Amino acid sequence: MKINGVAYPNSYNNCNQIRFGLEYMLPLGVMVIPLRVGFMTDPKTYADLSGNQVIGKMFTGVTGLIMGNISLDFSFIYRFSRETWVATYDPELDTKINAIFSTIWHF
Repeated sequence: MKINGVAYPNSYNNCNQIRFGLEYMLPLGVMVIPLRVGFMTDPKTYADLSGNQVIGKMFTGVTGLIMGNISLDFSFIYRFSRETWVATYDPELDTKINAIFSTIWHF
């Protein structure tokens, strides 16, 4: 892998993720509102400049609306990891935020 023109070897062949989630289905007459939260580790196969394996973590939150054969979902993902890519800096917190909207029509 290359970052800023510097090659980093893939030195970790085995990476195991840990995932945990909870879901609650809130019934409202003919509709159902799913409420979901989750946590996940995301280890990478490479190390940063300090020689530590990069391990990201993610928190997720999802809600939506289920009406008959149509399902609407909105998810929010907060992803972060602590990485050192420049030798003169302390490890920096690399964060990413994603929002996803999806629709499923069951026929």
